[in-house]
Amino acid sequence: MTSGDLPPRPQDLTEQQWRIARRLADGEPAGTVADEEGVRLVTVLEWRYHPAFVLWLKLAKEARVTYAHTRAVGLADRALDTLKELLQAESDKVRLDAAKEILRLAGVGPDYVQEVDMVRRKENAALALKYVHDLLAGDHASQQAVAKLMEGS
Repeated sequence: MTSGDLPPRPQDLTEQQWRIARRLADGEPAGTVADEEGVRLVTVLEWRYHPAFVLWLKLAKEARVTYAHTRAVGLADRALDTLKELLQAESDKVRLDAAKEILRLAGVGPDYVQEVDMVRRKENAALALKYVHDLLAGDHASQQAVAKLMEGS
């Protein structure tokens, strides 16, 4: 994110106040910023009650969140493609983790994920993967058969 993406300096903030506000918005500790800027910490803390200072910090933080969200949405397709590729991995554990994440992202109820976790605790990833596959395929008869196998393991 560039400084051009941040709100402009309000007229009632000094250049130093704005510089400190930018650093605070970047997540730097107030004590470090105060020391490096040659200002007492109590002064910086008092500025947090200055309306323009407070408003600018709020707008800057919102701009950063919006920027991060926009970037994440832009990468979502690639992330889903990666999960799709992981469904073909050799490792049962990797395929199971990918399947669980896809179910979570799809909003499938947590009961299914808990059932898959139960199977993992029993160290039977292959059966869990079959269970998830049957669940996604809607094959309830096979799903029930696999569930019985899981109970016996």
